[in-house]
Amino acid sequence: MPALLDCLQYSEEDMLEDENANAKESHSIEIEDDEEEEKEPMEEEEENESANQEDEEEEDENTYQYTLRKEAACLVETLARQFEEDAFSKVQSKLEQYLGNETNWILRESGILCLGALARGAFEAITPHFEHIFPFLMQSLESPEGLLRATTCWALSRSVFLMLTSIL
Repeated sequence: MPALLDCLQYSEEDMLEDENANAKESHSIEIEDDEEEEKEPMEEEEENESANQEDEEEEDENTYQYTLRKEAACLVETLARQFEEDAFSKVQSKLEQYLGNETNWILRESGILCLGALARGAFEAITPHFEHIFPFLMQSLESPEGLLRATTCWALSRSVFLMLTSIL
């Protein structure tokens, strides 16, 4: 299972794919902002039909792209659900190395991705460590790397119940 952590790292291809998706999204937002003029009712109806067709085409383009990274994260989550504490104990030392890496944000990000994938299945094993994990995740939100911040938000969203458990 520790070998899966290596597969969670962003590859250059993954990063380019994410950058292209973000650029495409921000470009479409700019276009929408520029087009916010008053229109005749008939124009709006034609535009809505055109937008619906574009949305359908976009959905076809945005089908799930399988990558080693995504599949490794799914496998970590599945193993965590199946083996709970054993899954966490198998990756704990390598996970700590990744999370503690101050110089390589890609390793830190893959460690955070692993935490998020483990959160729901191995929550009993992670809960005792949560008093250290939560401040670390909050600090990671201040990273200059957008991909690291995005993964941190995802991991936090998956660990909300851990926060509630530790409070209650």
